[in-house]
Amino acid sequence: MFVVLSALIVACLDQIVCFGVGPVTSPATFRIGSNDSNILLQGYINITLAYTKVQKPPVVVSIDSATQGGFQVSGYFEKEIESLDLSWKTDWSNSTWNLTFQFAKSENSYNLSGISLLYELDDLPGLRYASNNRSLFSVTIGSYYSCQAEQNIVLNHSTPNPVTVKLTLSQLRVQAFRHGLEPEFNGIMVQCLLDYHLDRVVPIVIGISLAVMIIVALIAFIITSRRNRNISGSSGSGGYQQI
Repeated sequence: MFVVLSALIVACLDQIVCFGVGPVTSPATFRIGSNDSNILLQGYINITLAYTKVQKPPVVVSIDSATQGGFQVSGYFEKEIESLDLSWKTDWSNSTWNLTFQFAKSENSYNLSGISLLYELDDLPGLRYASNNRSLFSVTIGSYYSCQAEQNIVLNHSTPNPVTVKLTLSQLRVQAFRHGLEPEFNGIMVQCLLDYHLDRVVPIVIGISLAVMIIVALIAFIITSRRNRNISGSSGSGGYQQI
């Protein structure tokens, strides 16, 4: 019993088996470019557009392995700037939406220099542009960035807007300014700070869970032993007659 419970805890923490969790999908994978230079991006991407002045449900776009077929990927490649663009049609708009990841090169390193979204909503006609030009990471050429933890990025509008745009990334791996067409990430993996925190938290959670299970098992053993002892004592004294 103890072994089974331990296995379930570890599996649930790894998101392999967990009651109440729906079918598990894998991260979306996009690759664009040539043998000279290309970009490889993998991860779960969620875009949430929330209305700020009216009571309406938010518009959510989810990109993973199950939905990535509905997205067209293209790119832009120059000596010091590269970008990966995802474009798609939505059910609630006739226009084409576009999500862009832009990378900038500086000497022997590169960074994700900006993320932008071009979109249109039926009740808000006209294309709208939201972006965030804060660098998400910087790594050396030939290495790749990895962040399993969830990252929330707000994309800002240049003018007041009745919609807020939030981009959520998780299980993200990115490599730009790649040479060759290898299907996998190569070079040194650079891990984000959030993952260092998770690497410490997960063993602690597992340790606490196992400690609690051991304590519960000991308490159950003590209670059962005392109960059996009382039963044995009662049955033993039943054979004598008091005079």
